[in-house]
Formats: sequence, C-alpha cells, structure tokens
Amino acid sequence: MDGGTFAPVARFAAAAAAGLLLVDLFLDWQRAAVRVAGVVEVEATAAGWHGWGFLAGVLALALMAVLLTAGGRSTVSAAVALGMLAATTVAVVTSEPDVAGGRAASVEESTVWPAWLGLVLAAVAFVATLVPLLTHPETPQAGAPTSAV
Repeated sequence: MDGGTFAPVARFAAAAAAGLLLVDLFLDWQRAAVRVAGVVEVEATAAGWHGWGFLAGVLALALMAVLLTAGGRSTVSAAVALGMLAATTVAVVTSEPDVAGGRAASVEESTVWPAWLGLVLAAVAFVATLVPLLTHPETPQAGAPTSAV
C-alpha cells in the first residue's frame, strides 16, 4: 500500500472532524457559577460559538469546502486546518461566560468537556490534512532537470 492511498481516507477524516467540531461548537464550552453568601446561586454557560469559537467554526466550514471541492488541495487545507486549530485553542484557553458578581459573591469558572473535545477534533483535522503532504513524493518543478534512465 503506497502513501497515495491514504490521501482519500485522510481527507474524509479531516472533513468528518471539522463537521463534528461544528456540532460541538453548539455545546456549552465554558461555565461560571456565582454564589452569594451561600443563599443565591446563579449559573451561566457559553457555547463554543462565543468569542474565538466563531472563527474556529468559520474555518471548519472553509476546511470542509476546500476538502470537498477540487480534490482538497493539500497545502490550502493544511493551512485552513492550522488556523482552525489555533482559533479553537484560543477559544478553549481564553473564553469565559459573561457573569458579574458583586463583592459578596464568589465566581467559579470552568472549562467544560465539549471544549476539550473541540480541541481534539481540531487537532485530528489538522493532522489528517498533513497526511497527504507527508505521504506524496514531491513532484519535480517546471524547468528542473530530470535524468533519463
């Protein structure tokens, strides 16, 4: 089995991971709980589409479009997937729900499991887009001398 046979499987894996990331973005990625003097408790959540997650979602759509049209150009799809991975990473690390607590309130913020799943899906998509780049032998450039055997 040569390296070229992995390319269609890798394209499918990248498109599937990007599609699953789109679904995952609708789940709650961040949670904050506000407790006031042990009497009142309020909880707020933020979906993955909040903040940087929006960019990750747009790039996931772009990756799927690139992979499903024109045979999925390897370098373009890898670049889009890298951007998607970067945006997802920033979304996981920096996003937080908008909750205001007063002086007597304690605010506990946490990242919820769908955020980590989204990060894994973005990483899978990126690695899958690298497979065709790593398995295809380089093609000679125009004008480069070739040796005849």
